[in-house]
Amino acid sequence: MENNVLRDRALKRIKALLSKTEENGASMEEAKSALEKASLLMKEYFITLTDIEDLKDDPIIVESTPIIKIKEDIGQFYPIICKLFDLRHFFNSENLTFVGYETDVKVGIYLYKKIVNGLLHDLSTFKKSSKFQMLKVHYHANTLRRDFITGWIESIYWKVEDLYSQRERKINSDDKGGLILLKKDNVDKKFSEFKVKKSRNSDRNVFSSDAFADGETRASNFNLQNDLDTAVGSDNVISNV
Repeated sequence: MENNVLRDRALKRIKALLSKTEENGASMEEAKSALEKASLLMKEYFITLTDIEDLKDDPIIVESTPIIKIKEDIGQFYPIICKLFDLRHFFNSENLTFVGYETDVKVGIYLYKKIVNGLLHDLSTFKKSSKFQMLKVHYHANTLRRDFITGWIESIYWKVEDLYSQRERKINSDDKGGLILLKKDNVDKKFSEFKVKKSRNSDRNVFSSDAFADGETRASNFNLQNDLDTAVGSDNVISNV
């Protein structure tokens, strides 16, 4: 009973902290400090995005973000983010658009930017490595790039799957499955307003297992959980990425 009381107090405290944004009159330093404190409380009391959403009147929104330009097609990566946050998406050559509850969309866009920039950083490091130079003797540079990216995204996929499984277990233990189904249904209804052509990703053959493995290894060091904790509820941080 005492633990429940403490957790409820933490929820209210987190809500108050997350309301401290620049839009609400806080300075940038105050907003960042509030976000850090909220993230620590969420970790301490095992509070999830779903718990936060229970405290907010969270509208369904449609929001676009510019596509981060990269030579290779990474469209297979977008559904990975959508699965974690119960979002739907569509995109063209210029913009990636998410449909979902506002909190989820904001965090989804934030993580999209963080992950793709993380990929580009690791790809740049790989291209400067001695391994890349050695592999270029046997493979075209574009092939090595593509295989590295495939391995990197594969590793991120399994990280997200793990986070998703954790969330599902938490939802089931809290008996909130009905709430999540309702959320997904509401998002699907909003998404149905758009006439979106479905695309099918082509099979990706890996020619250089070394480049693929290097991508997997580098992505394994990407701290997705930490970025998720940082992003929760922070319009301020998102707008400054």
